[in-house]
Amino acid sequence: MVPISPAPAVRLSSSVIHLEETRELGAAFVLQEGYSARMPSPLVMSFTDSLKYVQRRAFYDRHQLLAVLMILIVLILPFVGLVVSGLFGVIAGALVSFAAFYLMPYVSLKLGV
Repeated sequence: MVPISPAPAVRLSSSVIHLEETRELGAAFVLQEGYSARMPSPLVMSFTDSLKYVQRRAFYDRHQLLAVLMILIVLILPFVGLVVSGLFGVIAGALVSFAAFYLMPYVSLKLGV
């Protein structure tokens, strides 16, 4: 009888698939759930949770048209500020556009969008 070596494991996100050798079937795949951090439900997301990268990324992945719009706002608003009031307008436009980018997931949740 040949000793069976430990089965190789393939890591896929939060699950592990083991290849186990059995005498009857030859080889079988067994799925085992691993530890994964739970994300809070978007309906109960707090303000501080909305500022986290993972939440913001998930929001903009679900709302791709809004993501493109926010990128355009972030790029264009400082130039609008330059035309309107010079260097102070550039700084104010950049701050407002970045704040809008970070706060959009929380605001849209509160507005029900």
